[in-house]
Amino acid sequence: MTRGPRILPAALAAVLALATAAAAEEDKKDPAVGRAAAAKWIDVLKREPGRRVQAAAELGRIGPPAGAAIEALVAVLGDRDDDVRGNAVWALGEIAGLRYEPVVVPFKPEYIAKHYPPTEDRKANSEPLVKLALPALQRALADKSDDVRVNAAYALGCMEELAKDAAPLLSRVLLKDEDRRVRANAAWALTKVPGTAKAVMPALKEAAASKDEFIRHTACHAIGWYGADGASALPVILKAMDAEPGGRMSRKMNYLGVIGNMEQAAASAVPRVAPLLDSKDWGEVASAAWCLGKIRTGVLPSVPRLTELLGSDDGYVRWNVAWALGRLGPDAKSAAAELRRVSEEDPEARVRANALQALSIISGVAVPTGTNAEEPTGSGAGGSIIVSSGDTIQVVK
Repeated sequence: MTRGPRILPAALAAVLALATAAAAEEDKKDPAVGRAAAAKWIDVLKREPGRRVQAAAELGRIGPPAGAAIEALVAVLGDRDDDVRGNAVWALGEIAGLRYEPVVVPFKPEYIAKHYPPTEDRKANSEPLVKLALPALQRALADKSDDVRVNAAYALGCMEELAKDAAPLLSRVLLKDEDRRVRANAAWALTKVPGTAKAVMPALKEAAASKDEFIRHTACHAIGWYGADGASALPVILKAMDAEPGGRMSRKMNYLGVIGNMEQAAASAVPRVAPLLDSKDWGEVASAAWCLGKIRTGVLPSVPRLTELLGSDDGYVRWNVAWALGRLGPDAKSAAAELRRVSEEDPEARVRANALQALSIISGVAVPTGTNAEEPTGSGAGGSIIVSSGDTIQVVK
């Protein structure tokens, strides 16, 4: 007789939880519905202290349509209950809205604008996020609760460029916080928040040498934002790359992406990159070719091997190699005959286009490509360090 009453509330709670989750998903699909639901939970947050933990969580689940809750959520960051503060900080991150994920190397602004435009809700949220939420979230990075700090670092990453002023603080947290989860989220946040190289590079270089695999990989990825300004980190990047085992879906490809973004400033890395042209993995070969094409300086000794690779069975390799030879200009003139063959015979249009473009650059004579000869994706498409919100630690009570 006693078993029934004990089971029934748990079953009802499970049904209610499922219903709430389903409703939250519907709110995300229809911004108007989400805004209406947010208004109800804002009222609960303000008027029912005993339900603040739940209200903050529900507002976070609604996401950007709950932008009207920003002021109310900031107001409860002084609550004595750690769970209220933790959920409120997490909700601010969800309302900030992730525009795109996953990211391996930073997308160009025009690519983001075309494929990942900010939502209208996120645009409307921008001013209160900066004015109200940013100072509060920066303070929350020093909260006595580890869980609150975990969520604060996550929320700042969600704000992306809106949180650029928080980059120096995130870099200090990355080095000094005693909770590994906080440091991991700070490392992730710095892959999203474009702070100045001067402010964050010392912390990123130290983190790139971390024994913690996630922090090390993520810090190396974050350095990729800074291009030539990150060249001071090149020794630690190379050390981390050399430590990777290589092979199928090797993380070496991502380090090549970071090194390639440094372009000529990474010339000293050529002796460590060129041997990867002999890798047994096509992704590493293609990424090494792309990286050498980006660096250009000091790559002349690799031209014979690059020329051989124009005969690779893999079209992705040929695409990257043809582009890289074009980047070398007249220094790659010994590859002209093979590029001509590829431009006429290759079965892939993108490879033929890049071969023609390379011939044009090498000879100095305009050669019509017949199609757009775009820069290959290099390590961007073949990489395996996927840095997204799914890699973060989020504590929701």
